[in-house]
Amino acid sequence: MRVLYRILVLFLLIVCALFFGSLGSMNGMGVFLVLAALFEGAFWFGLFKSMKRPVGQ
Repeated sequence: MRVLYRILVLFLLIVCALFFGSLGSMNGMGVFLVLAALFEGAFWFGLFKSMKRPVGQ
């Protein structure tokens, strides 16, 4: 369940980044581009974050 939750959150983060990035480029509004950068950064941070495993497994 934990892996599925992580994949779902990462998927939603990249969808939000793409949405705000396209909205910002169409309207030329910097606020949406900043939001897109924040969501993309959160995506990459979550993608490369190591999952902690219990000791002994």
